[in-house]
Amino acid sequence: MAGSAAQPGQTVGLPTGAQLPVGLYFVNTSSFGVRDTRPLQSESTINLPAFVWSTPWTLLGARLNLIAIQPAVAASPRGTPYQSGIGQPLLAGQLAWDLGDNVGVSYLFGGYLPVETRFLTQTASLSHRFAASDTGNGWNLTANLLYGIFLDPVSPQGTV
Repeated sequence: MAGSAAQPGQTVGLPTGAQLPVGLYFVNTSSFGVRDTRPLQSESTINLPAFVWSTPWTLLGARLNLIAIQPAVAASPRGTPYQSGIGQPLLAGQLAWDLGDNVGVSYLFGGYLPVETRFLTQTASLSHRFAASDTGNGWNLTANLLYGIFLDPVSPQGTV
């Protein structure tokens, strides 16, 4: 029942545990993935334009961030011709703590909204993300843990 609408590697390169200064940010990341779905591979390219508002508000000593992501996707499931369209939007809130000495941790909770396509995950899901970052001395050492829960594990075709 566990799963994620996020593609593996989606957070690579981002210091997701670090606390951002107050402000509105536009972040755009892209990723390409290949999954072994024998006899043919499935490929996908995902572009993730995100708006992040690092608010001036704190909760439990953490800065509150509000996040909206609207993916654009091109996919070739099991060697079929590429199809493209919008992916599942993610709406989330994040708490980010500054622990000092360029170290931060964060917790994100959000949800992927369902979309109707023939080539992507279509059901809504919840996303929990934990991160720790050390950004001192010009480095970005970040560890991420993503945990998703699909709200309806049955596809429109009746399969899991």
